[in-house]
Amino acid sequence: MKSLYAAVLAALLAPAAHAQGASKPLKLDGVYMYRTGEDDLDIIGDAVCFHPNKEQWARVPRPRNGSPVWFCFANDAEARRLLHVPGKDVAVACGFQAKASIVIDSYAVYREEGDFHDTAKLRSVSALAKTQPIVCD
Repeated sequence: MKSLYAAVLAALLAPAAHAQGASKPLKLDGVYMYRTGEDDLDIIGDAVCFHPNKEQWARVPRPRNGSPVWFCFANDAEARRLLHVPGKDVAVACGFQAKASIVIDSYAVYREEGDFHDTAKLRSVSALAKTQPIVCD
């Protein structure tokens, strides 16, 4: 009985892999990226991600550690539609990117070690520049 109690307590106190951040809407300006290079797909996966402008990093509900702030969209199919992301089948170079002004909510911080990332739900896009190819490294 005592070990069961200790196990339950330890599970409750352990940090979650994804800890929910602020769920209120947050407007950000930056660049969306859909990277299709082999290395990018191995590390990030087939996901559309967003890199807020540096001056807005402090607004994103995640721990401050000096690392660049970026996240991928939890509602990937909706994000692709709202951002007009071209498909992988028409990829030139190593993917696509465009400057955008977006509104997100449901930000979740990934707290574990490994190849994963923070996520947020894209709610709307208020400005979107012309899509540009990402030059391969």
